[in-house]
Order: sequence, then structure tokens, then C-alpha cells
Amino acid sequence: MRVMRSLALAVAAATVVAAYSFFSADDQAIEAVARSKACAGGGPKCHAALARVVKTPFFQDRQFRVGNATVEVRCTRTAILLGDYQCAIR
Repeated sequence: MRVMRSLALAVAAATVVAAYSFFSADDQAIEAVARSKACAGGGPKCHAALARVVKTPFFQDRQFRVGNATVEVRCTRTAILLGDYQCAIR
């Protein structure tokens, strides 16, 4: 009984952390970093148009149109559910 109660408390805590992480993220800052990654090597005239966003508590995927190409960028947290986002081209 005590194990089940502890497990339920741990799941509830993880859910609260995930929800806080999901709703409190600064999307503008994340999008700026993702857009910069999408334009990597494109020079100052690069224009990355946001086409699609997928947002979860664990990662954010952003798809950009850069010229005729489609570039997907995934931004993940440095720690599970916590920490700053780091973005990389997929």
C-alpha cells in the first residue's frame, strides 16, 4: 500500500513538472534559436518561414521553409523535463 502511494505521488509530481515545463517555455526564444539553426550557413539574407510546430513536454519540433528546402529543427531540454533548450537540425 505504501509503495503504491509513493508511486502515485511520483507520477503526480512528474505530471506537474511536465505541465509547468510545457506551459512556461519561452516559445519566442526557442523559435529564434531554431530559426537560426535552420538558416545555418545561409547568410544574413536567409529567410526561414515557419511551416509547422510540434510541442511536447520533452521536445519541440519546428519545420521551416528555407528557399525551396524544408528544414526540420528539434529543440530538446538539457535535462529530462528541465533545463534550457538546445536545438539541432534533424
